Amino acid sequence: MCEDFAARTMELTGGVGADVIYDGVGKPAFLKSLDCIRPMGMVISHGTASGNVGAFDLQLLHRIVTRPTLRSWIATRPAYEAAAATFSEALTSGKVRAEINRNYPLSEVRRAPEELQ
Repeated sequence: MCEDFAARTMELTGGVGADVIYDGVGKPAFLKSLDCIRPMGMVISHGTASGNVGAFDLQLLHRIVTRPTLRSWIATRPAYEAAAATFSEALTSGKVRAEINRNYPLSEVRRAPEELQ
């Protein structure tokens, strides 16, 4: 019986996941690779020795596809704290201005996004 490489990878990386996975196997290995790649890591599919990967739920790619989402960039506490410090500095230095030009009572809160549009 083959070892569960996804579980073993997570064990060896302390639950973080691999930086890069090279998959030349295809169908049986591709989805398992997604289970053990670190956030914003890279799975390189370079072969289909056991068959094409086939259709799969694209939501599974959230762990590895790099795109400008806040969730990806502040996934760890140190990354979150660094981003918060950078933003705070930008506010206090005046690089970013947050102007509040309207207030809404809670009963009319739905007006805010409508007026913003």
